[in-house]
Amino acid sequence: MRKLSIILCGLILFGCSEQSRLSTGPRPNPIRNPTTNPNPTPGGLGLRSLTKNLYIGTAIVAPIPGSDPYASILANEYNIAIAENVGKMNVVEAKEDVFDFTAQDALVSFAVAHNMKMQGGPLIWSRAAPGWINKYRGDAAKLTTIMTAYITTVMQHYSTKFPGTIIAWEVVNEAATAGLGVFAAVPDCVELAFQTARAADPNVALFYNDYGDETSGATTTKVYNLVAPLKQKGLLDAVGFQSHFGVHNAPRMSAIKTTMDSLGSIGLDVYVTEFDFSLPSANGITPDNPRDLILQGTYYNDYLATCLAAPNCKQFITWGFTDAHSWIPRFFKGAGAALPFDANYDKKPAYYGMQNALSRPAAR
Repeated sequence: MRKLSIILCGLILFGCSEQSRLSTGPRPNPIRNPTTNPNPTPGGLGLRSLTKNLYIGTAIVAPIPGSDPYASILANEYNIAIAENVGKMNVVEAKEDVFDFTAQDALVSFAVAHNMKMQGGPLIWSRAAPGWINKYRGDAAKLTTIMTAYITTVMQHYSTKFPGTIIAWEVVNEAATAGLGVFAAVPDCVELAFQTARAADPNVALFYNDYGDETSGATTTKVYNLVAPLKQKGLLDAVGFQSHFGVHNAPRMSAIKTTMDSLGSIGLDVYVTEFDFSLPSANGITPDNPRDLILQGTYYNDYLATCLAAPNCKQFITWGFTDAHSWIPRFFKGAGAALPFDANYDKKPAYYGMQNALSRPAAR
């Protein structure tokens, strides 16, 4: 309660002038006070209870912690999840031709037990290629066999063992920005990956994922030119917006909406796949300036509201839900506090921003 009081005092003190630090453009669903809960859900039900036609989710760690509220919050708040790390190739096939699904199977089992869906992948990502694969660098034929066998084996494992649980596969990640790495030797690598995935399981959605593709710019153009032909060939269903933002690099909602509309015009859905909003933080857990939590809460509201307003935005996933388990401090010194729950599993303004967006009459 003391923490909430500090935040509320901060809201009064900094007023509207602080909004100029975060230039997001017109907000489709402005919130008057994202630090309070104006729409409590009955019986303690979470965000998932507020939506019928949108998947609201999070990346999850493995194993799921059992000594804190992690599991109960996960099950209560979200209707979809993705493995943060254990679904990547360097974990699943850490040794050549040896597939280990143990860690990810445990997460999928949790999802089944709690009436959740899962997102799978990434199947092909240059930065998640296992070390052993480098001995075949430049061998197009061998790498083609490895890639297609991996995609087929993984997807069919889950369609057989957990039918209907994984509803979308991230087939290729960051080809436009990070490149294909060792898989660049595979002829028509991206198209072949999607062809293989479509054949492995025709009943799930397939999507391409990247960062910097949320607004206009060189990356967005490059991604569009990559995905449009795949859509025409019936190989692609959606594009993922990673959306790792922060106080000083938050794009305007109008620009994001334009990109969503552009992809929708060619029949592609949009998934917000890895959203977080980092704040300056010396310890990576608490913000240096508590008033930044208000800006963060407003942006969480605005981004989810923008997704809800776009008919083709079908998933909204944050890259984790608690600052106790966040990738930001490990990779970006002086940044953190990026997620809807703090390190003590208390709800932040970011959480209430999402709740506000989902509680509006037009929300789906």
